[in-house]
Amino acid sequence: MELELRILLISVVTLGSVFFIILFRRNAVPAFTCIWLLVPKLGTNLFGIYEIPLFSFVEMACSLTLLVVVLGVSRNSKLLTLQSYSARSLMQLEIFVIAFFILVSAQQVVSSMFFLYARDLGSPIPPGRVFVGIVKDFSSIVFLVACYKLIFTMKQVERCLLIFIFVLIILAAELAAVTWIGPVKNFIGKYSFDGFGRFNSIFINDYNLFGLVCAVGGLSALHFFRKNIRGVWILLFLIATLLVIFNLKRNMIFAYFSGAVVFWYAGYFQRWSLWKRVMLIVTMAVSILLLNFSQLNLPGIDARDYIENEYISKRVANYANLDSIKVRMGIQLRAFEVIVDKFPFGVGNNMLRYHMGANSPQIFKISDSVVLDGYNRVANGNVVTEAHNGYMEFIASYGLLGFFALLLLISTIARNLLKARFTLHSQDSLYPLGLSISVLFGIYYLFLGYPQFYLVVFLLLHLSFLLARESYGKNLTWSNRLIPSS
Repeated sequence: MELELRILLISVVTLGSVFFIILFRRNAVPAFTCIWLLVPKLGTNLFGIYEIPLFSFVEMACSLTLLVVVLGVSRNSKLLTLQSYSARSLMQLEIFVIAFFILVSAQQVVSSMFFLYARDLGSPIPPGRVFVGIVKDFSSIVFLVACYKLIFTMKQVERCLLIFIFVLIILAAELAAVTWIGPVKNFIGKYSFDGFGRFNSIFINDYNLFGLVCAVGGLSALHFFRKNIRGVWILLFLIATLLVIFNLKRNMIFAYFSGAVVFWYAGYFQRWSLWKRVMLIVTMAVSILLLNFSQLNLPGIDARDYIENEYISKRVANYANLDSIKVRMGIQLRAFEVIVDKFPFGVGNNMLRYHMGANSPQIFKISDSVVLDGYNRVANGNVVTEAHNGYMEFIASYGLLGFFALLLLISTIARNLLKARFTLHSQDSLYPLGLSISVLFGIYYLFLGYPQFYLVVFLLLHLSFLLARESYGKNLTWSNRLIPSS
């Protein structure tokens, strides 16, 4: 695609996205979420310029528009009635958390520029990568502030959740179309799948992000089923489950089902009477004892006999292979060495991968051959990849401030959810969903460091504050927050 045509396309899509947020400014956060998920994220080879994808221009423009909407929301402190000291403290804590993340984001810009032209890098940093990282940091902070100033009821949170379910339906429809409808497959199939045959979607363009979106949509469907028992919500949950399994990421599947189990426990099992709990546990235990797999004598099955795609068949056949965990352990040991070498500074958002092949001193002596193989892959610069651990990636990106920010994020969400669990909740409570999404992301980022899905993380953070405030009853009046006039 010619440069002039790409510039024209970027201008049209960016202006259209900005207009969409202005049009739905009374629901600016759900509108931003919709754009973030549905604007195609293909790289510069088609829809970007100067190694900067189309989506980064859209994200920056929409974040600035969202910031204007946020600044237009007036706050009259005289209308705020705080009869509870605890509620007031909780509100001040949220303001402190936002301020601290703003500080961390500003610090990483300095770090990115400081390490950008380091001479000992294993691989050169693409110039556009710094811009993309800065845009993502800025957008995440604006989104966090927007959640605080624009979302103050559970119904507003549910509007955001409906966006994820809407996108889930679109992704399922796209996968069905490019799989079974010939003309559609010929037209967009090469953009929906990557070179390994993994479904990326033309909208998401990342099979990890695709799995996370489906997982959040599936858990959201469980919430709406609990609130309003209808078969359509279970159908959507099953569709999401199939898509997560189709994603073929073991950590994603484990994190998703762990989140679903936690939702079921918090939303149903915890509310049951003692005898119903005992009966269920006994029934499940007896069923497991009766089902003796060792006597089934099933013949060995080679997935390659049934799956044409070589990459997918290997993943299915080697699902129980643990060598990849050891390889990742070696990569993480090297990542830790980089963190120590650059501490207390961070190397910048998503920049760790370029520093692992640099001259950071070796700390660890590795004897295991598989772990050593993973270590050498990145230490020698043969492979440029992330640390496969979101917590290490965050600390490496933001340094000492990032370490404290990560502790603050985890402890705040845990504290708020712990406070909320002691309150009796109705069927439409978002507490089980908040808990299940916390488990989903907590497990997922143990094994992968990307994508940086700040939409859900910061929405979850704000939801935890809403749930904690709810536990104080009606002592807090939210009439101070005015929705922007149309």
